[in-house]
Order: sequence, then C-alpha cells, then structure tokens
Amino acid sequence: MSKQSAHQLGWYLWLALVAFSPASTKAAGAAWVMAIVWSFWLAGTTPVIEASTAGRRELYRATTVIFWCFAAAFVLRTIGQLYWEDSWAYRHFDVRMLLTAIALHILVRRINIQTKFRRELVTALALSCIPALIVSYRWIQELSIPTNIIPWAFGMSLFALVLASYKLSPEPHLEKKSLALNSIATAGSLLLLTSIVLAGVRGAYLAVIWVFCLLLFSFRQDISLKRLNSRRLWLSYAGIAVFLGILSISIPELHEIPKNRVTTALNEINSFKEDQRGTSVGLRLHFLERGVESFAQHPLLGVGIEKRNQLVDQWSREAKFPFDEMEHTHNEYLNSVIDYGILGGGATLSYLLGILLAALIVRRVNVVLSLTLAGICFTTFTTFFTNTNTLHNFTSVTLGLALIYSIILCTNHTLHSDTDQACRT
Repeated sequence: MSKQSAHQLGWYLWLALVAFSPASTKAAGAAWVMAIVWSFWLAGTTPVIEASTAGRRELYRATTVIFWCFAAAFVLRTIGQLYWEDSWAYRHFDVRMLLTAIALHILVRRINIQTKFRRELVTALALSCIPALIVSYRWIQELSIPTNIIPWAFGMSLFALVLASYKLSPEPHLEKKSLALNSIATAGSLLLLTSIVLAGVRGAYLAVIWVFCLLLFSFRQDISLKRLNSRRLWLSYAGIAVFLGILSISIPELHEIPKNRVTTALNEINSFKEDQRGTSVGLRLHFLERGVESFAQHPLLGVGIEKRNQLVDQWSREAKFPFDEMEHTHNEYLNSVIDYGILGGGATLSYLLGILLAALIVRRVNVVLSLTLAGICFTTFTTFFTNTNTLHNFTSVTLGLALIYSIILCTNHTLHSDTDQACRT
C-alpha cells in the first residue's frame, strides 16, 4: 500500500468514527484519539506554516491562548489533587483537554485543509444525526443507551453547533456543490437538535436556542449578500421549511416532551419551596445549598473528591432522594469548588476563559470560527450547571472533538471583505 493510500484509508476511517460517534463512547473516543495522534504525527513530519497574513497570526495567537488557559487549569487541579492525594482516575477530563489544546496548537500551524476534505468532514458530521436519532429513540423507549443521556446531549449540541456554523462559511453558496452541502449541514444540525429535544435533556435547551440563532443569522447573511436572488437557494430554504413542517407533524413528541419536562421542572421548584427536596430539581437545589455551605467552610483547597463523594451521598439521603450512590452535585462549578475550593473553581473557569478569549481574538479575521468558539463556550458554560460534568468520558471527548472540528472546518474561512462587512452590519 502506498503512503498516499494509507493516508486516505486513515482519513476515511476517521470519518466513519465521526459519523458513528453518537452511537458509542468508544467510537467517539477513538475519533478523538486518532485526531490527537494525527496532530502529533504532523508535529514530527510537517514544517510550520509561516504566519504571513493577519488572519493566520490571529489563529496562532488564539490557539496559544487556549493552550495556556487549559494548561493553567491542569496545574490548578493538580495542586488540589496532590494536596488531597486524589486518584489520577478522576483526571481524565483535564488530561484530554490538555492534549486537545496541544493538538489545536499543532494543527493550525501545519494544516491547510482543502475544500474537498472539509466537505467530507461536514458530510460525516451531518450523517451522525442518524445514530443520534436512534439513541434518542432508544431512550424514550426506555432501552439501554451507550452513555449517560445528559453528557450525550451536550455532545450532540456541540456537533449541531459546528454544522450550523459551517452554514456561515464564505464558500460560494450559489454553486451546486456548496449549496447542496449547506443544505446537508442544516438538515444534519436540525436532526441533531431533534435528538436532543426527544431525549428531554433540559440542560441542553439553551444550546438548542443558540444553534437556531446561528441558522437564522446565516439566513440574514444570505439576504445581506443578495444570495436569495438564486432560485436554487430559494428551493433549498423551501425544502428545509417543508422538512421542518413534516418533522413537527410526524413526531408529536417534539412538542410533548419539552413541554412536559419544563412543566415538571417548574412543579419541582414549587415543591422545593415547600421543603420537598427529593425530586430531580429539588435535589440539585439542595446540593447547591449544602455545597455553598461546604465551600464557605473550606474556600481555598476544598475537601477533596473522596470527601465530596461522601458528602453528596449524605446530602442526597437528607433530601430523601429515592436513588442511591450519588457522588456528584449535578453542577460542575459546585463540584469544582467543593473538591478544591478556589483552585478548583479557577480551573473550571480557565477552560471557559480560554475558549472565549480565542473567540474574541479571531472575531475580526474569522467570523465563522469566532461564532463557533463562542457557541462552544456558551454551550459548555450553560450545561455545566447540570449533570454534564467532567466525570463522564463523553463530555471531554465530544468537547475536544468539537474544538478540533471547528479548527479543521474554519481555519481557511477568513472571510472576504464583502462577507465580513455583511456579518458586522
């Protein structure tokens, strides 16, 4: 087998893992591992691309900021871990995020992805909606699924976000291939959102709203650039509208599940006010009260993960929650400050800060990447208030993949002057 054939085989194997990643934590993990290995292979075999343009210099600066923020988070949590002698088994999120930051730093300096490969990645990512819908169907049928449903929904919202952001790419939308691919990306994004809604994960609902806003922004951009003069583009939007109508009518659960979930949450909040704490929302609020008290008593270094596990189990029994073996507070910020105090909270915020700063750095030269990174930051920030915590492998794997996808798809998307101006107006 020639070297080129081996590279193509590896690429298509990776795309297959991308497409099947919602179906299995192992498939998503393998896709992440391949991306990390690829980046390290590039570091040893490919020279750095000179930062000859302002756009590339800003990209280099953005990934450098991500690296240092992720490294700072790793160090802060390591201090707490060593102090309390906690196991490295709890640190898989931090290790994956640090490796992801290193990979991003390498990739932007050594890759120049051709349009063909970006299109193949978008197609594979859009096809991931099929296993995602299967997982959500199995969930509502009360069948086994590959991971905890809440971090799974977090991952699907990130994949939907990347696809929706790609719709804003400056590729000529009026060409048949680009128009077809944008339609595929939009449909894939909407079907991923459908799987999230069917799963009934309230913590991901704000992320769903963000993705819809991106799709509406892309429609506004088409109007600003007068792309809607094309009959093909009108047909594309009409097809998507019909698709949404059929989806809404044929799947009544799309209305019933979120309505019931939100209604249940409101009822549980009212029950909590009456001191009934053994519900899903009531337990989270109970954890919040007890967690703040624990942080106030141990603000600097917390109590360690092992002690936190014991406290959470005790608090859940206080609330008379019907399930046993509770080990975390269903709130990543609360977990962090109980574990390692200010150091733990600072570590969690460092991850968000790194992604947010990167989005701000590239906003003038790459609107697409800026919106993608901002969306990833927003999604992570909001869902960390729920069960989407760093104990789940799916959280770190899909967050790492989303960052890598955004770099691969958007690195060459420094907007032309007319598009850039349209996006700013």
